[in-house]
Amino acid sequence: MLRAFAVLILVLASGLFSGPLRAATGLWTQADSSGVVPDSIYRPRNLKAVRADEAPSIDGFLNEAVWATAPVAQRFTTARPDPGQRPYLPSEIRVLYDDNALYIGAHLIDPNPDSIQVTLTERDDEGNADWFGIVLCPYQDGQNGVAFLLTAAGVQIDDKWTGNNSDRNFDAVWNSAVRVGEDGWYAEVEIPYGAIRFPTAASQDWGINFVRSIRRIREESWWTPLNVAEQGILQQVGTLNGLQNIRSPFRLSLTPYLSGIVEVRNDPRTKTVGTAWDVNGGMDLKYGINDAFTLDMTLVPDFNQVRFDNQVLNLGPFEVRFNENRLFFTEGTELFNKQGLFYSRRVGGVPVNIDAAEESLAEGESILRNPVEARLFNASKVSGRTDGGLGIGVFNAISGRTEAIIEQENGSTRSVETGPLTNYSVLVLDQNLGRPNSFLNFTNTNVWRSGGYADANVSGLSFQLRDNKNRYQVRSSGTLSQRYSNGLMEPDLGHAAGLVFNKVSGRFQGELGYWEESDTYDPNDLGFLFNNNTRDLFATVEYNRYEPRGKTNQLYHFFNVVYSRIYQPNAFFNFGLYGEATQIWKNFFANGTWISVEPIVTYDWFEPRQRGRFLRYPVNATTGAWISSDYRKAWAIDARSDLRWFDDRFTDTDGMERGRYNFNYWISPRWRANDKLLLIAGFGRYQSRGDLGWVNALENEDGPNTIIMGRRDVITTETELRANYIFTNRMFLTFRMRHYWSKANYIDFHALKDDGWLDPTEYDGMDPEDGSQHNVNFNAFTIDAQFTWRFAPGSDLIVVWKDGIFASDNQPASSYFENLERTFQSEQVNNLSVRVVWYLDYVLYRRWRERRSDRRAGRDTGQASGLGAGQNSFMGLPGSRRPYRRTATWPQHRGGGPHQSAGAHSAFGTGPWMGMGPNAQADW
Repeated sequence: MLRAFAVLILVLASGLFSGPLRAATGLWTQADSSGVVPDSIYRPRNLKAVRADEAPSIDGFLNEAVWATAPVAQRFTTARPDPGQRPYLPSEIRVLYDDNALYIGAHLIDPNPDSIQVTLTERDDEGNADWFGIVLCPYQDGQNGVAFLLTAAGVQIDDKWTGNNSDRNFDAVWNSAVRVGEDGWYAEVEIPYGAIRFPTAASQDWGINFVRSIRRIREESWWTPLNVAEQGILQQVGTLNGLQNIRSPFRLSLTPYLSGIVEVRNDPRTKTVGTAWDVNGGMDLKYGINDAFTLDMTLVPDFNQVRFDNQVLNLGPFEVRFNENRLFFTEGTELFNKQGLFYSRRVGGVPVNIDAAEESLAEGESILRNPVEARLFNASKVSGRTDGGLGIGVFNAISGRTEAIIEQENGSTRSVETGPLTNYSVLVLDQNLGRPNSFLNFTNTNVWRSGGYADANVSGLSFQLRDNKNRYQVRSSGTLSQRYSNGLMEPDLGHAAGLVFNKVSGRFQGELGYWEESDTYDPNDLGFLFNNNTRDLFATVEYNRYEPRGKTNQLYHFFNVVYSRIYQPNAFFNFGLYGEATQIWKNFFANGTWISVEPIVTYDWFEPRQRGRFLRYPVNATTGAWISSDYRKAWAIDARSDLRWFDDRFTDTDGMERGRYNFNYWISPRWRANDKLLLIAGFGRYQSRGDLGWVNALENEDGPNTIIMGRRDVITTETELRANYIFTNRMFLTFRMRHYWSKANYIDFHALKDDGWLDPTEYDGMDPEDGSQHNVNFNAFTIDAQFTWRFAPGSDLIVVWKDGIFASDNQPASSYFENLERTFQSEQVNNLSVRVVWYLDYVLYRRWRERRSDRRAGRDTGQASGLGAGQNSFMGLPGSRRPYRRTATWPQHRGGGPHQSAGAHSAFGTGPWMGMGPNAQADW
């Protein structure tokens, strides 16, 4: 009896404790019956740091004796596609350090080396390759970290993390080499202390994690297991113990450049050709003020090689937002963007009074030149974080005065100021609160303009607080905008404020929040806001399944509801429901569907473009879908489509009664010809039949203006071709061609009534000489081709060819080829630019001098290079261990909520297909 009882106890114990015991001993466990992996799997790991008496050579051979002294980090755990499992292949990682750098040696074991994916890509892109990564969080605050990734093809990628936001433009300088052997591939990495920020203590422990991706099976595994149901990578790191007596080096680097450009303007209509050329020089400077803070400065910047914006036809009431492509404003700005009050495109952007030239034209005058960008003189930023967790950021930039040149009737010229001398500044104070991803942030932006132009100031205070288990979160913010149009004593004040509660981890996640922006809130002098004057109450629920079951790998479900009012007057604005579902199948084919419904008549307070007036917006519903096939295959495809139906009928030009609808689709096939060549095409068509929008406001002598609304068909066609040819991991050619054609044909016109309904009107929008005043035919045809050669670490030769045609008239073309022929008869601008950038670093120069002195003294320094001739040299001089830099990003989880402002009623902009599906290489 006693023996039977003992056996029963052992059986029960084995059932209760087998999971934790197997996890503790490195044996992986399956998820329980509910599909949830036990918490015991996600225990952080520890690794002892070993000081190296002699630095290893970075050549991909882990054959130095010093590597054998370092303990091995192994027993990885999968995060995808099946979380919490033993990985398909084992990995062995070792870490060393000395006074100069951290060294990581990785043996990524693979008995089938021919199956290792070694696709070459341009910098910052994992492509279709196996890769290995290191995540460092030196302050162990769960808030600030960096990551260094290396593909099996030798492509470097680095990333900077602040909370859950990554800065893919972070560009550190580090050294690496890879080698494929008979038993897998090897990665050897040197991360100089100058590339990272860390505390000043004599003895330090850093947060650290390692990750491996095996591309052929789409597996991602981590050393300290990553719980994909828990938000945040930096909160789930292990510990590197016992770093002793390390110090941040003196950090000073200069990046001078020299560039030349030739531009040719050809106008077939006037048969004129104009040629201009220019030579520029300038410099970027990076200086370490102390261990934690860095000064970045650009002097006489040159942005001629920045690619074209994706210009579009904008018939709506809101400004179009363009991405920032200038490197200085994309790198290291995560602290400045934390509250979303800094839109760097304002700096050196469109002159504040660019329309003054056209408005000042007299009879017989014409505009000879009207700059669309202000000249940026310089820009600088200081950023860093103290040992106490206080992040400080200071940004300042100055742009020059701009003026338009107008030719008068007698042939003489005059100038009109379109923008003043302007100073832009940003101050950020960001205090960590000692909990995962928790902070208190103060941000202030300021714009000062010379002369009689308006100055502006915006101040925002926000906080985010999570519980210690990283599951629940509360965040709130309040912002005050001040615009000084009438002097410092009479500012125009506005505010924005909100409060949101979130559940951020687990199968079920969600949020409940409120946000308002007053009718006078205006952060747009140095920020970006589509519209103010709203109050939103919103709720979101998510249900996600992270582990494989049946025929799928993962499922994601999302539902959102939003109720909106106008702040002033306090009136109803909008009510909408949105839901989406995403499936990732076992064969890594992915698809999603979504539906959006506005079940009642809503009120568009923005399209009439006059305060206090509104347009009734009909009941409508949108449904859409997207697909993304497996990028591991040579041929793959992305596609998406949506249909929006409105309870709104109208009479077309042929006298037939029709229903209003939007129908859109985009299809993008891709072909990876080999490990060097990738071709991606794209074609989209977007149709808005019976669309209704503002066209004019007619002045009335005895009353308010008459607002004219126009019924129109808007059809847009977009074609794109991209090609990447990668010669080596330091030399590549990229090509991008885009043709955007959009036309608007007006059907009829109506007068807007005070109650939001429409009345007939005699207004026909016609001009006796020019025909329709409102029909539009807009084309943007652009080519961006770039050849880049990194001839030394951090030093580039860049050759860019840009071709642009931008044409607009009021005669919509009847066919695509007729429109294309007309487009090529418009003015065309071609430019060819060559830019040489040198990277000069004080520490590397000093080390090169020391090694040269050693060689002169007859001592062998034993240097070796695994990156080719000159790769480890300072400005091409052999013998210097010069790091090699690259950048990258980890895509975020799906985008934000679907609710959108009236006047922008489109399903596009929501749903995961905006990132072209989950088959993109990095699934982080």
